Amino acid sequence: MLEAVFLDVDGTLTSGVSCWQLAHARFGVEEQANEYYRRAMRKEIDYDTWAKLDVALWKGRPYEELVDALLPPNLLPGVKEGVQLFLENGIKVILVSGGIDIFVNAVKEEVGAHEAYSNIVRRENGILNGDIEVHVGTSKAPVVENVLRRFGIPAERTGCIGDHYNDIDMFRLVGLPVAFNPKTRVISRLAKKVVKGDNFLLAAKALGELAGYDW
Repeated sequence: MLEAVFLDVDGTLTSGVSCWQLAHARFGVEEQANEYYRRAMRKEIDYDTWAKLDVALWKGRPYEELVDALLPPNLLPGVKEGVQLFLENGIKVILVSGGIDIFVNAVKEEVGAHEAYSNIVRRENGILNGDIEVHVGTSKAPVVENVLRRFGIPAERTGCIGDHYNDIDMFRLVGLPVAFNPKTRVISRLAKKVVKGDNFLLAAKALGELAGYDW
């Protein structure tokens, strides 16, 4: 039986480019942001540094412009139905994303998740000040461990669905990791089940089946 599931957001619950890319496109800073991305992929900078460099590119722009760029989130087919399966069975649904709080919190509200963890973009008097509070970085394990401690849930009674490198530690920690359209080979190797397609409900059902639910 599952007591909690941890879900990635960008690319797992939502389609299209990431929330970061949406913001960069809106502010016209894609070229510099792409260079930061390449540096991060080469491991020249860590996630915290990468996020701070990205957000600094938006300094001085109206916060509402960021909101307009990110909302509403473009959910994949089957997301609401998949999350509802977990909720109906008394399973806590926790979103854990390296994305932007505005975007992730909107997804949380739309699907009815219990909690959401992401990174908070700062502003002053309605203007982006170029700063960010990084709460979910290279590893999602600290967030998962904190949730398990607070609720007294053993790791073996948890599952997760994700797709990319910053999900790796989460996959190693939970009992039943499911890869949904994995972007890296290591995620595929760590997963108990690999699901491909454009409907999140397939991944939710795969996780349920692994846990012994008749979905």
